[in-house]
Amino acid sequence: MDPKKRPGFARLVLVLSLALMLLGSGCMGRYAAWSKVEEVNLNAVENRYARQVLFWLMSPIYSIASLTDVLIFNPLEFWTGTNEVDGGEAEVDIDM
Repeated sequence: MDPKKRPGFARLVLVLSLALMLLGSGCMGRYAAWSKVEEVNLNAVENRYARQVLFWLMSPIYSIASLTDVLIFNPLEFWTGTNEVDGGEAEVDIDM
């Protein structure tokens, strides 16, 4: 795609990059949605080999949970001070 032919594309990439930087804003969060999926996986079976197969089968769910944590729940936890997935208080260590 030639940038000269599509000047709107460069602007779109710039706006999306800035939006992702603002959403991320350096907050790590607890990745509570991903942790809930992991908890289900760990408690579902005792055999480590079966657990690995279950992990492979659940990999799309892990991906979705991780993406929602990064884009939605961790920034909300950072800005509001509460985690909506597990209902706990945010763990923010900021030296001011």
